[in-house]
Amino acid sequence: MVPRVLGRDDDMSRVISLRVSNEQFEVWKSLPEEKRDLLRNVIRTILSHPTMLDENLQRWIAVKSVLKWVCPVCYTTFSSRKALIEHVRYYEFGDGKCPFCARKSGNILDHLRKSHFISF
Repeated sequence: MVPRVLGRDDDMSRVISLRVSNEQFEVWKSLPEEKRDLLRNVIRTILSHPTMLDENLQRWIAVKSVLKWVCPVCYTTFSSRKALIEHVRYYEFGDGKCPFCARKSGNILDHLRKSHFISF
């Protein structure tokens, strides 16, 4: 395996490089720039909040891989996007306070999407 740099040094003082297989590097090259940026942001978020790597994230990913509409907080599954959004707005974040970073937000769905890369 050959080390390949997956980050850019345009807005950061440090670069993290990852060792990937040739097949993984080909997949990386085939991704559109928006998806590459999304992966970079996911890595940055996890590095900023390492507690996200606990078993809760692993559980959410496992459930999400099987079922489409899953609450990122309590892992309840829903039959529609609308039901999930209503649950998130009124039951999980009724007070407007984010459980991931403890910030208050007027539009919790917008906050989750922009700050934590969680979309519904």
